[in-house]
Amino acid sequence: MENLLQHEPIMTEQILRDLECGPEKNFLDLTLGGGGHAIEILRSSVPKGVLFGMDRDLAAIERCRKRLEEFQDRTHLYHGEMSEFDQRLSPQVMETIAGVLIDCGVSSFQLDTADRGFSFRFEAPLDMRMNQSQELTALDVLSQTPEDELANLIYIYGQERYSRRIAKSIKRSLAIGALQTTTDLADLIYETYPSAARRQKIHPATRSFQAIRMRVNDEMGQIEKTLQKLIQICPQACRIAVLSFHSIEDRLIKTIFRKAKQDRSVRWVHPKVLVPSREECKRNPRARSAKLRVVEVL
Repeated sequence: MENLLQHEPIMTEQILRDLECGPEKNFLDLTLGGGGHAIEILRSSVPKGVLFGMDRDLAAIERCRKRLEEFQDRTHLYHGEMSEFDQRLSPQVMETIAGVLIDCGVSSFQLDTADRGFSFRFEAPLDMRMNQSQELTALDVLSQTPEDELANLIYIYGQERYSRRIAKSIKRSLAIGALQTTTDLADLIYETYPSAARRQKIHPATRSFQAIRMRVNDEMGQIEKTLQKLIQICPQACRIAVLSFHSIEDRLIKTIFRKAKQDRSVRWVHPKVLVPSREECKRNPRARSAKLRVVEVL
């Protein structure tokens, strides 16, 4: 439980305000993670508000079940991809939803669990699966993706300027069986970088790891499928709040919401993107890149 309490959700007050959390309202959290947002939603919706929560990571579901135990009579948790919400919740339940939250960030628990392979701080298999019931791993992506496609993937999802030389090095290492672990990959990328470019604030492998993780978990595809479904299925006046951490995610979210606004399916709750306060960023450095967009279904 101590580790659970160390998890600090981002922009919580703003999210509660924009989702208009209150007594007897029902909410849908499609990315439970550490349960930080979920517990605050439940506290703000006493005495009868119900939280329906989903996560693709079964370990996250189990952690949240413990953390939210005091609200178990008002909580329903489901394991699955967030785009599968309509397979878990009936149309009758969806009609009662007042607000939906999507937090696109990677869980700190996933990053800090060595054998999950999300971080090059630990030596681990090249896994990176958020949903460990899926077959595709990071090593599969590196092995099965042609070099040119791999370079494009790292460039687009990681905004990595040295993507072509990194992809070439990856394929060369795979061919001789020299790439098996997270540290193998991180060391390879470090050596591939020009020596002058290695002296930067972030490790040279950071952007490539991000890109590979996003591909393994189809993160962009999940965002697009989920938002399209929510806009069609959610009842009138339901609010949808999306918290993202990368410009590529935010552009996709903005594009989908802008198109829905043109179709008169939603309205902006705020005309501009919201960001955390300076105080929150000082308190929680993970908040620095966060962006929040909120719409209301018409």
